[in-house]
Amino acid sequence: RLRGGGAARKQSNLRGGNGGASPYGMKRRSLVYISGILWLAISGMLGSAAIRHFGGLHDIHTTELGLIAVGLVLGFLKARFVLSKVVDREVVRINTLQEPCGIMQLFEAKQSILYVCMMCLGALLKLLRIPSALHGTIDVAVASALFQGAIFFIIHAMDVKE
Repeated sequence: RLRGGGAARKQSNLRGGNGGASPYGMKRRSLVYISGILWLAISGMLGSAAIRHFGGLHDIHTTELGLIAVGLVLGFLKARFVLSKVVDREVVRINTLQEPCGIMQLFEAKQSILYVCMMCLGALLKLLRIPSALHGTIDVAVASALFQGAIFFIIHAMDVKE
């Protein structure tokens, strides 16, 4: 017989009663890797959307190559000066979590709201029907920034304390 509500406590853990951690959770380093993999996957999806906006790889002209280069430079700058700070903050936050960590602890509420807002902006770009080349340039910029951010997460995962 369990004393002190052990079964209820275990059930509470499974529902996220301890901040999203579960008794079957994972290490902090795993959360950092998962963050990096998510950013990498989103980067890939945006990159393929950008290629479609430019009419595919077989039909790219000099002007479009210039727009892609502009998107890559803008993405590099965004990653270097904005997303690197976001990644640093997230890694520090994840490093303070108590193990075992639950997948629900991957994002804070305000960060989740930010991601939803960014998805809404992407949907708004579709609705506004901006020129395809401009939409492709924006997608290249965001994709390259997220790709670099994903690399930052993966590099930082090595620094996460066990």
